[in-house]
Amino acid sequence: MEASGACSAADRRRGGAGGPPTRDREAARRTGKVNGASDILAAAVPGLLLFGAVADLVERRLPNRLCAALAAVALLWQFLQGPYRIWDPLLAALAVFLPLTWAWSRGWLGGGDVKFAAALGIWSGLDGLPDLLLVTALAGGVIALAMLLRPWFARGAFVVLASLSVAGLRPAAALAAGLSGPARGVPYGVALACGGLWIWFQRFTTG
Repeated sequence: MEASGACSAADRRRGGAGGPPTRDREAARRTGKVNGASDILAAAVPGLLLFGAVADLVERRLPNRLCAALAAVALLWQFLQGPYRIWDPLLAALAVFLPLTWAWSRGWLGGGDVKFAAALGIWSGLDGLPDLLLVTALAGGVIALAMLLRPWFARGAFVVLASLSVAGLRPAAALAAGLSGPARGVPYGVALACGGLWIWFQRFTTG
């Protein structure tokens, strides 16, 4: 009985009076750190997507650094959800990359669009890939229609954006310049960003 009492006292000193054992507390602490890192990475995704949408809308260009940053953030986030399933997002990226590379070889897409889409494949994973493709296709259709109707509404939008640019908003000035210039290709990066944001909202705003 005395030995048992001594062991109990030692256990209480290691784990704290009335608290969980030290091993459990360390595991909980590690889990908390992983969850915190996962939340930080997830919070960065909308900013990267919006940056890409604006860059493609204004310059018709998706920077390589942006695509690499999005891919790295998405891959690390997926890894933190469970290292054993890391092949899932990589397969999703490959499923997007191969057909879009063929489209790029035909001159239908820019290289930045292909890389941006592959990074979003990592973000969505195989389970989110159908939703990503569906929302991207719908957004792309809306954008293509807007491009067709551009001559009718561009003048009014130009006046509004030009007024904002006078107020010192540089992004508005760039958009105004884009609207006043000649028509260019469809900014597929905007549609892809819409698909990526849809996946984000599904994961973090729905129960």
